Amino acid sequence: MRTATPIIRAWASKIHALSPQKITIKPLSIGLILACLALSPASHGYTQQLAYYLSTYQTEKAYQLLLAQQQNQANNPEFNDWLSQLALQLGDYPQAINALERLILLQPEHLGARLDLAIAHYKTGDPASAQQELSQLKQKMHGLPHTPPKIQQAIHQLQHQLRYRNRYKTSTLLQLGAGYDSNINQGAADATIPLNLDGQLNTSLELSPHSIAQGSAFSSQRLQWQASQRGHSCPRRWCKSAVLDLSSRLHRKHPEYNPYQAVLGGTLSRNTGQRQDRISGYLQYAHLSDTDSLLALSSEFSQRWKHDQQWLGYALYLNNRHTLNSNKEDSQQGALTLLGERHNRWYYSASLGYHHQPGRASGNTLQSQLSLSYKTRLGSWHSQSQLSLNWDKDDQPYNFTLFGNTERTDTKYQLSFTASKALTPRWITSLRLEHSNNSSNIPLFNRNRTQINFSASYLW
Repeated sequence: MRTATPIIRAWASKIHALSPQKITIKPLSIGLILACLALSPASHGYTQQLAYYLSTYQTEKAYQLLLAQQQNQANNPEFNDWLSQLALQLGDYPQAINALERLILLQPEHLGARLDLAIAHYKTGDPASAQQELSQLKQKMHGLPHTPPKIQQAIHQLQHQLRYRNRYKTSTLLQLGAGYDSNINQGAADATIPLNLDGQLNTSLELSPHSIAQGSAFSSQRLQWQASQRGHSCPRRWCKSAVLDLSSRLHRKHPEYNPYQAVLGGTLSRNTGQRQDRISGYLQYAHLSDTDSLLALSSEFSQRWKHDQQWLGYALYLNNRHTLNSNKEDSQQGALTLLGERHNRWYYSASLGYHHQPGRASGNTLQSQLSLSYKTRLGSWHSQSQLSLNWDKDDQPYNFTLFGNTERTDTKYQLSFTASKALTPRWITSLRLEHSNNSSNIPLFNRNRTQINFSASYLW
């Protein structure tokens, strides 16, 4: 057993550790069988049964046998040796950690057990403990005349995995929600609208049901995956990140307005302490209704500078939209936004943009927006309140036949309130309330919309 020559015997069991798919039971079983037969059956009555299970490749039964003896054999180095190897082989890493810690306490110079312990910590998602054990192992290995190549390879592989894990982080979010939307089709607030016809008597137009606001309860689903470099791995350099976001909403009524969306994007960001730079690019597919879907490519560049207790900066935004289910020409949108942040609570912005829409009867659109938001805590809840004002103006008459020479001008305000609470480190619940009102000189676009959404999210 490895108590006679602990270092040599320890190295012999290391090859399986980092790649479970490469584990084979036969070499491990032979070693354990020989160890069991070397002991007196009277001293350890379970060893003959253990040897039988291992010789017939009944690893699970052998493992359960050892677990049943754990209380009586906790101070036996050979027992902890067998238990840790089987636990590692079967993927029970918490149990392997317990057995290996006991083994190292009993035999501090057992280098193979230290390597196994580092690997087990890594497998359980604890890279800090894995790095600590690996550092201690390397200190104890210092001065050894020879380390088998396969063991060196296992150590290098673990070091590489730890460097990668410490450099990059990934997260996945699954969110399920339910709520109510008072205007799922972006319809008009009134069923009848007045017409503005030059030289004609005042008249009105009766709208079809599909043009009037329709409300419905809904359920929402979202799956988001993110990967990014940790800040310490790229100090004052460009850090990379990527995101994949899939979302949908299923309405109880009018399923023809069920929206689906997929976003794939990447970001380069740099933080020098006094300045923050950010470059983003996104590819988006949006199915807004059965008759409206699009593909959009967006990019944004922003810079912010720290000044006293606030951040000030700007952002440049460009977007190209391609409509998938019509013959409309592609449209392009650009915007310049001035940004501000104070005390990590107040956020404010002013934006001016232009939407170029070739072939559209009412021409292109000049767009502007003012926005103000405030973040705070309400007990264990984190909340954000936001107010935005939008003003859009077309440069051509909307419809000469129905509204004469009137060029569409819209003024919209939107109020929203979001509150979220972490129930556990992984479970988050949130509530969002939103109301918007759009006033237009083309009555067809007078709209109101109220949305309520409650969601639960799991993050891992």
